[in-house]
Amino acid sequence: MPSITVVICSFNIPRELPRTLYSLTPPYQIDLDKSGYEILIIDNGSAQLPNLESLTSSGIPIRVISYPEPSVSPVSALNFAVAQTNTEYICIFIDGARLASPRLIATGLEALMIESRTVVGCRGRYLGPKFQMQAVKEGYTRDVEDANLHRIDWKNNGNVLFEISVRDESAGESLLDTPSESNALFISKVLWDEIGGYDEAFSAPGGGYANLELWSRITTTLNVRTILLIGETTFHQLHGGVATNATGQDVQEAMHDEYRVITGKSYTRPIIKPYYYGNLYEKLISEAAEVTKPLRAYWERDEALRKLSRYENGSNLFLIRLLLDRIKKFFEREK
Repeated sequence: MPSITVVICSFNIPRELPRTLYSLTPPYQIDLDKSGYEILIIDNGSAQLPNLESLTSSGIPIRVISYPEPSVSPVSALNFAVAQTNTEYICIFIDGARLASPRLIATGLEALMIESRTVVGCRGRYLGPKFQMQAVKEGYTRDVEDANLHRIDWKNNGNVLFEISVRDESAGESLLDTPSESNALFISKVLWDEIGGYDEAFSAPGGGYANLELWSRITTTLNVRTILLIGETTFHQLHGGVATNATGQDVQEAMHDEYRVITGKSYTRPIIKPYYYGNLYEKLISEAAEVTKPLRAYWERDEALRKLSRYENGSNLFLIRLLLDRIKKFFEREK
């Protein structure tokens, strides 16, 4: 297995971080070769450093380092952390409060091996019944989230997290939309150095639009193959993060204003033609059908597509791309 470090930024998330780390280690992470795999936590000024005692049995090296110049923005801390890694590849978690789906790491690594200049991302999801900003207004709390997680026994079957979560705003309305960011970004150290990492001009709390800008810059300015993991994701836990759980319109506008000042333009989703890799779970197809109902009819009558909802190691990248192209053509015929 090629070597990879998962780099996680942490700031005052003692409730959420242990779950995130559990979701990134065996036995929860399946098909994961422990050799060459490590986790690096960069703490960005927490009141207390993370306690890792409960994870010592995983067999995965987990390091914690304190960023010497903590800031309300995580971008400088993450650039600093990546410079401390010695592996060939990295996977960036700008938000340490995100649970991983059960085959995120193995599938991400498989996708990275397809071509030498490849960047791999995935769509994000919120735990809860709605976008978290709206869910919080309607009574969704950490206690409710804790009860939901306990009820479904997610540690023994992580795929049930799809049942208590929804796509986040960055994911787009369907499987065919390009996400505006990836909260688990797989990339080689060579390409990371080539792009220059995060733009440290983003100083807003939570990083503002820094993650969106990085994803756009990587996928549109580098000569890379962009691959989206069609059935793997990260699930955002409720923790009061500025960028994700901010309820005030003024906060969002301030972040967009910062983006315009730094880049000289308003933010728009990157226009790219990604390839898809992984497992096409029926839950995801069902969600897409709510937005684009013709997809449900296509799903019900197309046995080849339906088979992709069953797990098969190393699902064929080009087969999935072909099937999605067929879906697009189906949409065009149904209009």
